[in-house]
Amino acid sequence: MNPDVVDAIERLRERRILSDAQAAPLSRVYRGELVSVEPELRVALYAGVLLLVTGVGLFLKENHERIGPAAIAVILGAAALACLFYAWRRLPPFSWQNVPSPHVGADYVLLLGVLLAAADLAWIESQFRLLGPNWAFHAETAVHALRLIGSGLFDEFPTLQIVLGHLGEGIPAYLWRIDNRNAWMKARHKYAAKKSVADYVRSNFVVTTSGNFSTSALNQAIEEIGIEHLTPVSKFFHGRITLTTLRLVRCVIVAEVAA
Repeated sequence: MNPDVVDAIERLRERRILSDAQAAPLSRVYRGELVSVEPELRVALYAGVLLLVTGVGLFLKENHERIGPAAIAVILGAAALACLFYAWRRLPPFSWQNVPSPHVGADYVLLLGVLLAAADLAWIESQFRLLGPNWAFHAETAVHALRLIGSGLFDEFPTLQIVLGHLGEGIPAYLWRIDNRNAWMKARHKYAAKKSVADYVRSNFVVTTSGNFSTSALNQAIEEIGIEHLTPVSKFFHGRITLTTLRLVRCVIVAEVAA
């Protein structure tokens, strides 16, 4: 590194334009020491996973009729199993606690495997209806969201945000009953969460209008969790932007102007 650049770094640090943490890696480069590029590597790997999954989705969208639903299910399942097996061989066992990863690349292979497995399950269900009526999806998603809350996940990761479709899969309508039921139980609950369910839903969840175009349900969701936790989304296969979605957009604009 050019000595003039080193002097400039030192001057910027003395003027507090660069913090000590920002200046330290640059100084290490000058001294010929190793500099960690783990953050940049993680960003690149994460972007790579997202691009790969997006590419797979677009490819299947354009070729699903030619390939066939059964073949697609097998291909996605095989790819997901390969990724998960690779991660299983190189990562420590599952734990609810933070566990240091010995292999950065395996973390993102695991992420890729989970995304492919989820896509495979969704594809199989959409094509073959193995789980029965579509209504079961809403109930199962809502119960899974409540299990995430009860596990203490959001106490461990308080900034984590989960997106629920269909105006929250019915959870906003049941918030009062869920917490009221917990309140009247004599025995203290045994799950790890430290706050009420409503607190987590209003802090860690965003719900979309996709697939639920009821204005009365939208009004209730706004009242229960606040308009800041709703986002206007319309699924492409519904083929329309509904009045409910447009009304939410208008409400958001009015709220922003008022603020």
